[in-house]
Amino acid sequence: MADARLDARFTPDAVLAEGALTRVLAGRDPDGAPVILKRLQRHLLWDRHCVEMLDHEARLHDALRGPGIAPLLARGLDDEGPWIALARVPGE
Repeated sequence: MADARLDARFTPDAVLAEGALTRVLAGRDPDGAPVILKRLQRHLLWDRHCVEMLDHEARLHDALRGPGIAPLLARGLDDEGPWIALARVPGE
């Protein structure tokens, strides 16, 4: 898998979904807790609007609190572009 490590804190395990803008991966934090990792599709890395949209999503997750809302764990930029890490909450 190309997303071998994200900021050395998160390890992707499997792709859960791919859409037009992002790909969503199941992963683990250093303690083995499940996380959701989201990053832009590679062909959009140079699209400033798409990069800003992912950043806006990260800021919204950071501001929201409540049952069923996945808290933002981290966000960053690595060799493969911007990414966000969310806690994986139980649900369907």
